[in-house]
Amino acid sequence: RWFERAAAGGDALGHYKVGCYYAGQFPGAVEVDAAKALAAKTVAAEAGYSLAQSDVGDSHAQRGDGPQAVKWWTEAADQGYAQAAYHLANAYQRGQGVPNDPVKALTNMLIVERLTPEPMRPRLALSLEAIRGTLSPEQITQAESAAAAWQANPSPLTLRAKRGVVEAKELIQ
Repeated sequence: RWFERAAAGGDALGHYKVGCYYAGQFPGAVEVDAAKALAAKTVAAEAGYSLAQSDVGDSHAQRGDGPQAVKWWTEAADQGYAQAAYHLANAYQRGQGVPNDPVKALTNMLIVERLTPEPMRPRLALSLEAIRGTLSPEQITQAESAAAAWQANPSPLTLRAKRGVVEAKELIQ
């Protein structure tokens, strides 16, 4: 109810949480409704919230709309959302929603590596090597240069959401 009130008041993060409920994140709270979930999360995605953008990309991918999925994953990845960059790498590697582009696949996977905490990086090694195996040395250098030059550009809404999480954790400590 409070998230619905926030959304009705125009709060994009309220819209996101309403979408989470309709997506089934909290079983039994409301009846799952994928269309309502997507509509609510799209409001937050359009407002610039990276997590919503990634979720909207996932929803479009599940519906078979690769170009829309790639559009939203790109928005989220540009803000530094690792999961979206991972999905982009796979999309470029497989040519799903975009033309096959192994250089962009490797670039995005290298960005994922940068965004991933050290203990989890070994899991990426196989993916990185698989992509590298399809590229020439020049293409690898091109991807490595692009990934090294990349900088996350989080939106004000994404920064606000992250601050809220930190503040909530501080309150319960």
